[in-house]
Amino acid sequence: MIAILSLLSLVAGFSILICAENRELFLRINRIFFLTGGELWANVTVLGDTLVASLVLMLFLRRKPELVWAAICTGAIGGIAVQSVKAIVCEPRPLSVYAEGTIGHIGPHLHSFSFPSGHTATAFALAALLAWAYPHWYARIAFFAYAILVGISRVVVGVHWPVDVAFGAFFGLVSAWLGVFIAQKYPAGSSPIVMKTAGLLLLAGAACCVFLEAAGYTEGMPAQRFIGSAAIVFGGREFASLWR
Repeated sequence: MIAILSLLSLVAGFSILICAENRELFLRINRIFFLTGGELWANVTVLGDTLVASLVLMLFLRRKPELVWAAICTGAIGGIAVQSVKAIVCEPRPLSVYAEGTIGHIGPHLHSFSFPSGHTATAFALAALLAWAYPHWYARIAFFAYAILVGISRVVVGVHWPVDVAFGAFFGLVSAWLGVFIAQKYPAGSSPIVMKTAGLLLLAGAACCVFLEAAGYTEGMPAQRFIGSAAIVFGGREFASLWR
């Protein structure tokens, strides 16, 4: 499934480039901002923030440590790949092309390093990892629906082009595949000491999400605080069980 989705994201990305529809497609999707309001999409887009998204892993520290270890490997691979490509391509963001006020925008005023979308990569990587751990068809639909919504939100809030989202999905999916491969080849990373360390870091991250504007979106604080609070309450139980 990951192979098919990776291929589809590549086809979508290159189709946008070949047909020169990137800016026109951006304007069409960005109109959603004016129809629904930016606050809704700010709360969706924070779900693709690496810190916020990673808090889901607290639910699996004891019951599925192999998933957490695969996510750690995925994060390392995807983070290096996405940030390296951003630095090399240095694509200007929509706010560098369109005057502020002419497009829908909410959140940080970003002007460069657009390609690919890191939030989209994170969302698709997480969706792929969860789909690997829970292969039921209905669960997979939910996981990838989340990832697609995060990708759309990056265009609606005015910080990414559609092509950034398409290739962000590709990077996320491939990173997840590689992360799972490495985690299965070197399973020692799912040991209790690694899970306890990860749990401590995730608890600190959850606290940051509750008390700080960690994801950079003031309007997205309700979703950020909800995820942070849920991670502390429910993930905290999972973390505590590691020490019994």
